[in-house]
Amino acid sequence: MATNTNFTINVNDLISSVFGSNRDRNDLAVGIQNECGETIKLDFYVDHGSLRDADDGNKVAQGELWEAGVHAKGAGSNITMNITMPNGSGWAIMAATPVNKENYFKIATSESGYSSSKAAYTAADKTSKHYSSDGIYDGTHNGYNAVVSMTGDSPAACTIVLEKASS
Repeated sequence: MATNTNFTINVNDLISSVFGSNRDRNDLAVGIQNECGETIKLDFYVDHGSLRDADDGNKVAQGELWEAGVHAKGAGSNITMNITMPNGSGWAIMAATPVNKENYFKIATSESGYSSSKAAYTAADKTSKHYSSDGIYDGTHNGYNAVVSMTGDSPAACTIVLEKASS
């Protein structure tokens, strides 16, 4: 079942919004668009790099776009989002920009959510890499769809759109 992708996140606007003119190779901007019909909760964990900017709060209202950015340090950058859906289920989505390799993301899901962003990182890190050249991920879990994409450029942008699954 395909997700309604009529709403888009402009990756150039996302990168400019997060980094302005202070952007470097292997930096990573993330945008999460909530189209679930209800508020979602999220927190994040940065394993490589340094947090450049993140929208305030841990709740994203219906129709809102949440943004964050990570400046690369040494071996690139990565950030894992621990997303809790209105029904308590969870998505763990890690986005990464490794040095001199293709950008990728990893996804894990949980019926009961994750206890922390570090637990979400551990779960996502055990899954397969979805490279930027693999195209869009469009998956359903516990009543919600996620459409995730990652640019192959540097700085990179990972976009995530979440919505209620069609019945």
